[in-house]
Amino acid sequence: MDWLENIRVTQGKETFTDIADKVQPALAKAAVGKDDKRAADALAHLGWADFLRSRDGKGGLDPVRYYREALRRDPANPYAHAFWGHYLMVSDGDAREAKAHFDRALASRALQPFVHGLEISALLWRGGPAQENEVVRIANEMRVQGDAPPVIGGEPLTSRIWNIYYDRLVFGSHKEEFLTAVPAEEHLATFEWLFPDYANSTNRTAYLFMAAQLQEHKGARAEALATYRSILTALTAQGAGRASLATASRQAVQRLQRE
Repeated sequence: MDWLENIRVTQGKETFTDIADKVQPALAKAAVGKDDKRAADALAHLGWADFLRSRDGKGGLDPVRYYREALRRDPANPYAHAFWGHYLMVSDGDAREAKAHFDRALASRALQPFVHGLEISALLWRGGPAQENEVVRIANEMRVQGDAPPVIGGEPLTSRIWNIYYDRLVFGSHKEEFLTAVPAEEHLATFEWLFPDYANSTNRTAYLFMAAQLQEHKGARAEALATYRSILTALTAQGAGRASLATASRQAVQRLQRE
């Protein structure tokens, strides 16, 4: 189960199918055991294995039959609900039905970080402003609960979530809906929690520009003004005083000084 949940393959050397085939006998044996919970866990992972095989291009597979049987054995099984929710999202199924499965899976508190990571991965797979706003809401919930930033298959999802922030706050796409996706006083905290190292990376200027907008949205205008000014100082020193972020920061400084 752990191997499939954290599966990683090297292109050209191994496939998802290779690993799924290795674990199939052990899972199949557990799936017919008398312990309903253990059998349901195994059945759910057999379905996940088939989903992974489908990513290798194998057709004629139906992961849902395993999820359905898992829930027959154990109606509250979190793995079956989480995997089924993920499958619905990535196969263009009913998003509301998928959400219901994820919510059932989250009832098992021990698996919450795993389920959240799987749900975020599914939302990113489907894409779109509404789904991406939901990603940020889930990330905020994880932070409030004291979890680590989301991962899937052992890989952090933060770089993919960064792209959402960049699109919304640097490019300005669907910005207003994004800013209201999370309470203003929490938005900045979640941003800083997700990207603790970005302030000192090659993404520093974009990071500061995003942070300034979240500070301003929070009502921390003095902090936002200082951040916008620091962006201008850095870009001017780099000879990029006419770059788009410099222009936007200059306009923000002028606006905040008037208010």
